Amino acid sequence: MADVATSDRPPSKVRDEVILEAQRLEERTGDSAKGHHVAAEGWEKRGFRLGLPTALISGVTSLAVFAQASKDIWWVGFIAVGLSILVTILTTLTTFLNPNEKENAHITAAHAYDRLNNDARMFSTIECWRDNATEEALTAKLFELVERRNKLNADSPQIPPWAWAKAQERIKKGETTFAVDKKPESAPVENTPPKQLTFSHGRTKTVVVNKKLEK
Repeated sequence: MADVATSDRPPSKVRDEVILEAQRLEERTGDSAKGHHVAAEGWEKRGFRLGLPTALISGVTSLAVFAQASKDIWWVGFIAVGLSILVTILTTLTTFLNPNEKENAHITAAHAYDRLNNDARMFSTIECWRDNATEEALTAKLFELVERRNKLNADSPQIPPWAWAKAQERIKKGETTFAVDKKPESAPVENTPPKQLTFSHGRTKTVVVNKKLEK
């Protein structure tokens, strides 16, 4: 029996529902991946803002000249005490917040969601349309993808509200859309002045000719 071409395959309700669910999975994992990327960026900035002043102040207070001056000049001693307290506060905040660990956790989750997002997209656009794809195989593959998503949701850190809101803003701006998927903008239309057409029987008719502007 001859193979049936993809375009000639009869419609399948199960396959259509599998494709729809895979597309939902692709959308949701794309949102999660972007959220984790934004969260990782945020914790990287927080780690830098805490770590840089801590290192600079610690370096200044450890200088022998500064240490001697703090003993000889009373106001320098007050500054030394204040800087020591500030270093202690910054160090405590860094230890408590642990921005480096949070950054690594979010970037790991982001990459995992990226991989799942790519797999879901390839599944809905290519695998579901293969000639030898059966409804049972497609359903089993979908369940596998959903199970991966559920495990990621359970193992990944919570996306902070500020990161989720910022990620949604970036998604709306089209940061996650491939250039090949973006619709080309239509060229503007310029209205030319009306023209009069004269027919063989002597009548005239006024028409407006629209002309597209060339980029």
